[in-house]
Amino acid sequence: MSEGVPTAKCKEEEFDDDNDNDDMIKSNKPPFPLYVDPDNATFEEGFASVAGLLRGKRNILVLAGAGMSVSCGIPDFRSPQGLYSTLDAKGLGLGCPEDLFDLTFFLEDPRPFYRFAAQSNIYSTLTEPSTSHKFLSFLEQHDMLLRVYTQNIDGLEQVAGLSSEKVEYAHGSLQWAECTRCHLRMESSEITPHIFAGTVPYCQQSAPSPKSKNHKKAVRPATKARRTQTQNAKKKNRCPVVVAVPPRAKRIRRSTFKQMAHNNDYCEEGTTESSYNNIPVRNDNPMICGGIIKPGVTFFGEKLNDQVGKRLEADHAKADALIVMGTSLSV
Repeated sequence: MSEGVPTAKCKEEEFDDDNDNDDMIKSNKPPFPLYVDPDNATFEEGFASVAGLLRGKRNILVLAGAGMSVSCGIPDFRSPQGLYSTLDAKGLGLGCPEDLFDLTFFLEDPRPFYRFAAQSNIYSTLTEPSTSHKFLSFLEQHDMLLRVYTQNIDGLEQVAGLSSEKVEYAHGSLQWAECTRCHLRMESSEITPHIFAGTVPYCQQSAPSPKSKNHKKAVRPATKARRTQTQNAKKKNRCPVVVAVPPRAKRIRRSTFKQMAHNNDYCEEGTTESSYNNIPVRNDNPMICGGIIKPGVTFFGEKLNDQVGKRLEADHAKADALIVMGTSLSV
């Protein structure tokens, strides 16, 4: 929890002296010091100071990050013991650790992600929420919480008792999944057998009938250019659905450039094509959708949910305090 984050107004006498104000800025001291004597401070004193700052607040905003779940056995991404540092990228068939949550990579080959899901505890229902998660529920129970905006995808906030109306998953959640083709949304429990088996789930939703109006609207070319594109595709006996997925070689070169620019060994130029053979294809049954099921997480290269930004703008005007937990806000 960050010191001095609550936005309650300070007493005017604290800022009467311009020199004191300048000294505070230069020394990087918070406007709400938690300790009378920092050199001899105790945890109990700091805890009591935080409680005093929050007393009487009724619209507290919380920004939560991965640090809240580390104690639950769920790693963060970028620390020395984090996911990117410990992931066996080659063993999973990834070009680099970042590819695990890369949308382009997932659409080409979703198998590495589901292999990882089977080997890790990210979908485990046995993971207990931390004291920090329970603190959020405590705030709601005492009518002090406006909203929690979390970067986490594990859903432990709700496991701890926080209601769904009080939490915004800025990066999505593993609690649900969505078909990449028909966009049918479902609970993650529906794909649990695939998750624990490490296999790719495909959408079993009935495909639109070719005679239905909805189907005609879906495939009818909107422009002359689209009609030409469709006709050319038919000549080549290919499905006239265009997916903007860049070649794998280009993405590997980008990863290699990233390694050179940042001087890390995450991504390696020696990635071969052999591990990418036999990429799974969608079900050929024309009666079902057959699209790849993607977890409800916002992958790299995917747009954030517009609702998050809109709700944050509305909440900003109501908030009377801000708590930052488990994140440095640097990412």
